[in-house]
Order: sequence, then structure tokens, then C-alpha cells
Amino acid sequence: MNLYIKTTVCALLILGLFVGLQSGSALAAEDEASVNQIQQTKADLSKLYAQLLTFKNNVIFHKEGLEEEDPESYQWLANVNAQEEIIDEHNGYPEPVKEAPEMLKDLAELYKENAGKETEDSRELRARLDSSLK
Repeated sequence: MNLYIKTTVCALLILGLFVGLQSGSALAAEDEASVNQIQQTKADLSKLYAQLLTFKNNVIFHKEGLEEEDPESYQWLANVNAQEEIIDEHNGYPEPVKEAPEMLKDLAELYKENAGKETEDSRELRARLDSSLK
């Protein structure tokens, strides 16, 4: 191979590598949760937490809890699951925020089982949620 062809091939390889790296970092950036997105998710989860506290004493919730027969708690569960999907689709969420949707669901189950009353387990979960969502 003559020098011109070798130089051209090297230049194309370097250009291809550079373009590939740029594409890879752009894709990684798209998958990475932004600070604003993390804050919005925390705010949305905090609203869902507050909402749970408003219906935890509802007799229908104690009887049907998170099923279609209780539209309020059923919609709440769908919203928690939607937040969980958002977290799962992006990198960069802190571990406590990643765990928050599951903690909310666990807390709802505890409230259902105990007719909305606080227990040692629910107090512990609430403390963890408070810490995760601040």
C-alpha cells in the first residue's frame, strides 16, 4: 500500500472512532437522568406519599386495597408504577430514590393490613421514605 492510502485509511478509522464515541456518549446522556428530572421524580413521589396518607384510613381501601374496586388507591398504584418505570428507564438516580416506589407500595400494604394504623414497620418505612425524598 502506498503512503496516501495508508494515511487515508488511518484518517477514516480515527474519524469513525471519534464519531462512534460521540454517538455513544450522546446515547449515554439521553439515558442519564438530569438533576431536574431527579428532583421532579422526588416531587412526584412525595405527592404520592402524601396521597397515600390521605386514603390510608379509608374503609374501602382496607377492604379492597390497591384493586380496581377502590379506584382511588388503584389509580395511586398505577401512578407509583409509572414513577418506577421512569426511574428504571434512566441511569443516575440515587439508590434511595430508586427504592422509594417499592417502599410506597410496601407502606400501602401495611396500612391495608392494619386498617390504616401506624405500626413499628410503617414508622420505619416512613422514616426511610422521608429520608429518601428530601
